[in-house]
Amino acid sequence: MTVEQPINTAQVWFVNAVDYFPIDVFINGSDQPTLTDVSSLEIGSVFEADGTAGRPFQTYAFKIRRKDDPSRGQPDIGVLAEASVDLRRGLSFTAVFHAGDAPYTYQLSVFANDFRASGNGRLEVRHTAFPKNMTWTIEPKPGADPQIPFDQRSGALERGQWQQATELVENDYRLEVRVDGQLYAFNKDLEIEAEKMLATYFVGNPEPATTELNDLENYLLVQEFKLPPGPTLQKVVTAPAPAFTQTNTNQPVSFDLPELIGFESNIISGEITATDPDGYVTNLAIVGIRPDFGSIRIPDNGVTPSETIGDPATAIVCVGGDTPAGCYDIHVRSNPQSLADTADVTLKLEVKPVTAQRLSLLVENFRVQARIEAGFAQELQSLTDEIATAVANDALALAQERLTTFAGRVESEAGAAVEEQASKNLSREAKAMSAWLERRQKAAENTAICAT
Repeated sequence: MTVEQPINTAQVWFVNAVDYFPIDVFINGSDQPTLTDVSSLEIGSVFEADGTAGRPFQTYAFKIRRKDDPSRGQPDIGVLAEASVDLRRGLSFTAVFHAGDAPYTYQLSVFANDFRASGNGRLEVRHTAFPKNMTWTIEPKPGADPQIPFDQRSGALERGQWQQATELVENDYRLEVRVDGQLYAFNKDLEIEAEKMLATYFVGNPEPATTELNDLENYLLVQEFKLPPGPTLQKVVTAPAPAFTQTNTNQPVSFDLPELIGFESNIISGEITATDPDGYVTNLAIVGIRPDFGSIRIPDNGVTPSETIGDPATAIVCVGGDTPAGCYDIHVRSNPQSLADTADVTLKLEVKPVTAQRLSLLVENFRVQARIEAGFAQELQSLTDEIATAVANDALALAQERLTTFAGRVESEAGAAVEEQASKNLSREAKAMSAWLERRQKAAENTAICAT
């Protein structure tokens, strides 16, 4: 397959250069793989960013695990290697999973794919096999066109490095890789063509002493890239260079959380902010609530996504008046259903019960605002005093009876001794307190049953 430079996307190809097992590729903290079963010693699948909310142009972190690793649901466990790269429109990379320097360790090396115009063909040799050092040689294969000038090139690489042989004249070539002078891999029929670059990967852990000669061909993989026509380049073998990146520098999403505290029967709201320094936050969503009571949500129009990379995104969290008093954990996730960075945070919510003291304060506020007549306010304050005393003495039935009287009086005097809206507010608060007392009384009854 010939790879062309992407125009409206960015791409990362994956190569598994380890002999022993297939791999899965996890992206940006996802607990499920995006690419699965990348087989050993093969050019695997490609990941593309397309600029949409699901796959914006930004920094992506890639983590490698064994295929079907049981720890896949735990993002920081079972990772064998990782690296990140900034994917912008038109860029192309190949990420190679290969052996590391220490025993039983691994590395992910990301190579930039070079689409520069060229008069003739180019060869890029990438060393990702088990041996730490190797040498390579390319020359026209036996029986190649004798009219084409003989062109032999060679180089030496450490694992994770690459070199280019530029301006190779179109011909059939033989590429050999040696370790300490011994043949470890070869391609006996490498077709160099104008306007193409061949990226060759020395992969795996070949053992020439126990491997059939022809099987050594399996340890050189070839990826073909189409180049635009252009002027002739200088004819050289470039100096060894490291991979574009071998590290994960992706920056995590950070959150700024509001203090969500309010009273039962009242709507509570707060604004949560999420920022990815090298990416977008395209959405914020509630993924869990403990305990799950009442109406707690982010409205459909409550999210403002990042406008550019590094800009904050905001979401309005709304708590309905039907949410009972108590403490809640609201679990919020950045970029759900997107391959932009996923991160979770827990927002704390405290819904306080309505008390007789709060009812008394509301009555006084409405009196000061001239929304309730002074005489009627005094009557209501007497009721709140009785309610407070009853609750303090654990006389919950009496408190409920007095609350019913309170709510009935403010409703009967609506539009007369008390303004309509003030009446609704006081009635709502009284009923919320009544519901809280009912739950308290039920809890006390359950405790008594358990005690016996």
